[in-house]
Amino acid sequence: EVRHLDHTSEEFEAEAVSFIVCTRYGINSPSVEYLNEYYAKNKTIPQISVENIFTACNIILNMIEGISLKQGILYKYDDDFKKMINGIR
Repeated sequence: EVRHLDHTSEEFEAEAVSFIVCTRYGINSPSVEYLNEYYAKNKTIPQISVENIFTACNIILNMIEGISLKQGILYKYDDDFKKMINGIR
């Protein structure tokens, strides 16, 4: 089913996804400020799909966690990069 969202709902969902994914990796994201400010100003949130937010997060997290930096060309040819990757994984 195709959903037709207004710009505000699209942006709110995107910011929610950004917040969740960034939080998962300990990255500070301005998304939390956007979400808090939106709610403070409007005392409600726009029409959104929590299911779609979590689906998008799941897809993004699976893509991130599926990346093998050790298979890339940079790892193969850059000794400093190789040392850095070996140190964190």
